[in-house]
This record gives sequence, structure tokens and C-alpha cells, in this order.
Amino acid sequence: MTGLRLSVRSALFYWRNHLSVLAGTALACAVLVGALLVGDSVEFSLRQAALLRLGKIHFALSSEGRFFRQELAERLESEANTPVAPVLFLRGIAIRQRGVDTEPLQVNNVQVAGIDGRFWRLAGGRGVELDDHEIAINAKLASRLDVKPGDEISIRIAKPSLLSRDAPLSSRRGDDTVRGTFSVAAIVTDEQMGRFNLAASQVVPCNVFVSRKWLQDSISIAGKANLLLAGGSEGLTVKKLNDAVEKTWRIEDAGLVIREFEGRGLFQL
Repeated sequence: MTGLRLSVRSALFYWRNHLSVLAGTALACAVLVGALLVGDSVEFSLRQAALLRLGKIHFALSSEGRFFRQELAERLESEANTPVAPVLFLRGIAIRQRGVDTEPLQVNNVQVAGIDGRFWRLAGGRGVELDDHEIAINAKLASRLDVKPGDEISIRIAKPSLLSRDAPLSSRRGDDTVRGTFSVAAIVTDEQMGRFNLAASQVVPCNVFVSRKWLQDSISIAGKANLLLAGGSEGLTVKKLNDAVEKTWRIEDAGLVIREFEGRGLFQL
């Protein structure tokens, strides 16, 4: 009883110190719990942003300025047993002419994706089939151009070149770009992969989706693509997909042929 009495009297005498320790402990617990909650929230937000950017895409093969035959996607899909979509991915400018006496609205650095129905499979099958005169755009671009389905906009795209436009020997002809006018068939929502972007960025890009065939014919690279998008299947890994690419890749896919010359094989473009 004497020990208990001393403990109580000590607690009463040093109550200010004990109260300070209690307050400090409560504050530390609150900070730790808050950090855990914020961390979970940030992780969830980043995961959701990634899912909106990529949909069901698990793997991507990008050759950027180099083009390959789109038939590679069909052979790779059969070998890897997973959905594969060939895409012609370029940059362009979106323009909307509002009237004769009004300055047009223009958005630079627009992502232009030439696609077909296989792309929408990776978006959950919630896309829209596009003909040569139709276009689908994401919500951000629609807002900046102030358009709705049925309106017309133009897209200007630079034709690919073997040399940089800044190089001294590069072409200076007036037909280095192609322009097309389209009817807006749909405003692609975020859930339909309207935020499609391979770059890990929190900035929503301005996306344009057009018929891949129209884009190929317009820039004179019929049957070519520069991006393969693959879905995920059970057991599929990067190594297995790379092995599938090695099995299905043909030298003709890169635009090369082998011709015999005096008994020796030569690569020729």
C-alpha cells in the first residue's frame, strides 16, 4: 500500500510532466497514422492513374521513328497467346476553325494514334470503330478545342523522315506535313483509355485516335506501325514475350531484304 500511495502522490506532483509526455505520444501516434493513411492514398491514386493511362496493357514495344510491318502483331499474338495491337503513334497539331472572321483554336503536341479494333480490346472493348473520315479525341482535347461529337476538327501531322528536320540535308519541301479534316465521332472518356500514355506522367495528354489505315496511307507507309501493345495472360513474363518476339520476328518486318551478290548475302533496304 505504501508503494501505491507513493506512486499516486508522485503522479499528482509531476502531473505536468506526465501530461506533456502523454500529449507528445498522442501527437506522434497521430503523425504516424496520418502518414500511413496518406501513403495508402497516394499509392491508390498512382495505381488508378496508371490504370487509366494503360488500361489492360501490360507490355509495349516502341520503335518510335522506325517502322515495322503490322503483321508482326498477329504472329506475336498467336505465339504469346495474348492480345496484341499494332499502333502507328505520331505527334501532331489539332486545329478547330470556328468561323471565317475568327482565329482558329490550335493545340500543339497532340498524341496521334492510328488504331483499329484491337486497340479498344485493351481498353476493355469500350471504344468506337472509326472510318477514314472520323476521329475520336479525349476529354482534355475536347475541352481545349470546345468541341462535341459531330463537330469538325483538323489534324496536321509531320511525315516521318530518315533525317531530322533540323539537319542541314533534310528536305525543305512544302509537303512535309499532311492535314486531314474529320468529324468527331466520340469523346473518349478516361475509363475508355482516353488518358492513354506510355510516359509515367501525371499530366493528362491531348490524345487523338484515327484510323490506322488512313494514317498509314497519308504518310506513305502502308501496312507499317511503330508501336506494339500487348495485354497480360497467365504466366506471361517479359522473358517469355521477348522469346516470342525472337521466334516471330522476320527480317522483312524491318523493311530489309537479302539479295545474293556474287555468292555473298547483302542486306538491302
